[in-house]
Amino acid sequence: MVYRGSDQFKISFLISISIPTIGIGKTGTFMKKWISRIVVFVGLLLATVVPVVAQNTLSTLGLTSSTPAAAAYSLRKLSSSYTGPLVRIFNGTKYYDIYPDATSGWIASSSLRSAAIDNYNDAIVSATAAQALTTISASSTIAVWYDQSGRGRHVYQATTANQPDIWTGSAVKLNGNNKPAAYFDGTSTFLQTTSAATWLSGIGYSLSAVVQTPGNTTTNYFLGTIRNTTPTNTGLHFGQRSNTQFTLAQFSNDADYTITQNTGTSLRTAIKYAGSGGSEAWLNGTNLGTNTNPSANLSISASTTIGLLNIGCGHQITTAGLWLGYISEILIFDKELSDAERQIVETNQATAFGVTVPNAPTISAQPSTSAQSVCLNGSPTNLSVTASVNNGTIAYQWYSNTSASNTTGTIINGATSSSYTPITTGAGTTYYYCILTNNSSGYTTTSNVSGAVTVRTAFTTGAILTTGQTICSGGTPTVIGSPTASSGGDGTITYSWRSSADSYASAISGATSATYTPPAGLTSTTSYRRYANDGTCTTTPTVSTGTWTVTVRTAFTTGAILT
Repeated sequence: MVYRGSDQFKISFLISISIPTIGIGKTGTFMKKWISRIVVFVGLLLATVVPVVAQNTLSTLGLTSSTPAAAAYSLRKLSSSYTGPLVRIFNGTKYYDIYPDATSGWIASSSLRSAAIDNYNDAIVSATAAQALTTISASSTIAVWYDQSGRGRHVYQATTANQPDIWTGSAVKLNGNNKPAAYFDGTSTFLQTTSAATWLSGIGYSLSAVVQTPGNTTTNYFLGTIRNTTPTNTGLHFGQRSNTQFTLAQFSNDADYTITQNTGTSLRTAIKYAGSGGSEAWLNGTNLGTNTNPSANLSISASTTIGLLNIGCGHQITTAGLWLGYISEILIFDKELSDAERQIVETNQATAFGVTVPNAPTISAQPSTSAQSVCLNGSPTNLSVTASVNNGTIAYQWYSNTSASNTTGTIINGATSSSYTPITTGAGTTYYYCILTNNSSGYTTTSNVSGAVTVRTAFTTGAILTTGQTICSGGTPTVIGSPTASSGGDGTITYSWRSSADSYASAISGATSATYTPPAGLTSTTSYRRYANDGTCTTTPTVSTGTWTVTVRTAFTTGAILT
């Protein structure tokens, strides 16, 4: 069973009732009565209509199932899972459902059509093989624009004079970029849902449209909701107040964004943030800023009832509310799109409809992937990135990371130019990458991650024992121990030893170990020190902690007696 309206419903039932054998007598009679009541109750449940809505992922746009549309109207196929028609047209005599071209996915002269349909709101009819749109020779208008989201929120127009143009009798209507577009005359043409858009109530939402206007200064809107049919300023209206004002408004609670007059095909995007969060808008991918309005959610109440959803019309069906120009695509999301989601939509629309948007920065030179090893407080080689945009300026922000990844890094405060000199005040291995943003559109590009930048630990000279020893003149000293070896720097340690014999001026030949045994036969007290250096960070021999003194007793003499 299929119900037409704001949604389509499909119901299927499967019932299995098992009745056990019941004994005779009062107990059996009582049980039979209850079973009868249960059967009646189940029957009533079966009579209840439960909607089952299949959600279509807008895969053509590059979106995933995590970004479902609340409604999606287009003259191209938006989802690989959508198998229905794009529009229903009227040629003055009969209605026909028109399907996307099998190759391009757009409405085209080669699009297959259905058999003739008697009424504008009859059930959808499948395409007829070998019957293309070109077999309809009369000019035709849109009676139904089908919702491809899977929610069944189709928009209709029963009155022929109020239907937008789509087919000339030999070709599909095209906008200024030679892309399919429905033409709305600004005086009478619009399409509507059959039930109120209550699904926009109390939430933040996002709107996206591909439209073209001739640049007149008349206020007109390409999308809106109307409170019943009364021309009051209480519904959503999305469009322009003049040729230099891009507008998102609710209940006289308007956000007007200043734009330069644009008569070409354009991408219009707006996000209404939930509650008192206001809104934000983009024209052809360029951010127009934020606005404190609309400062409230759409709601269902006596004073602000959400009405029917309109395409080609805003909040009132008058020349002040009707759109003059072309509409190719309108998307509605019952959520606030993230920057990434919005950019996916706009980038796809720009490519599909031939609109130039400030692109994400294109990187021509990535940060070096060569590894660096630098001494503590040393001077590393700068990292840099080279990029360009087709329109706008680039903002740079560098990030550090403990792994070789260009995600989940830590922002580096103040690192906002195209080059960056890594900090070397702390030891460790760090990787770097840069996120580049087109200031006009907010589109971003992330660079590759750099090679590892390793800052060596500080070089330390270590220490030798300081207890010293006392020996007899000409005796043999013991080894001078090393409780702490030298470390750090590049790890290549060189030792040398010096003595007080020449005031520690020169190294003792052959003494190149961490420990040292003074030579035998010392006849005078002598002190020893160890020096150390590495091959890169501390190349000058530097004294270790401690001094070892070999105290030599005076030579024993036997003395003399008188002779």
